[in-house]
Amino acid sequence: MTGAAAHVPPAPPPAAAARRHRHLLDFEGWTAEEVGNVAMFVPLGALFPLRFRRWAWWTVPVGVVVSGAIELTQRLFLDRRSPTLRDIWFNGVGTVIGFALWLAWRTVVRQPPAA
Repeated sequence: MTGAAAHVPPAPPPAAAARRHRHLLDFEGWTAEEVGNVAMFVPLGALFPLRFRRWAWWTVPVGVVVSGAIELTQRLFLDRRSPTLRDIWFNGVGTVIGFALWLAWRTVVRQPPAA
């Protein structure tokens, strides 16, 4: 190929690259869906250990499994929903926040762990 220049796609604008690679804990760029995913699982993280004190330390794994089950259900049965690992991540963050709130409450109230 003489005289033919190879096509090189243009580089994405810096803002697009920054959005694509932003840190997950940079709250400034969060969308309403991401905030909703976190907020939806905070109650699970706080209430699961209240109800199941003996299994309190299983709260975060239970939250992640519940989130994964929701995403799998969306994938299998709901054509209009698009499940992502990001949803599971943000649901897990909500579970961790709820669990941290429960830990703080337990420390203040001095509730002994179940035997």
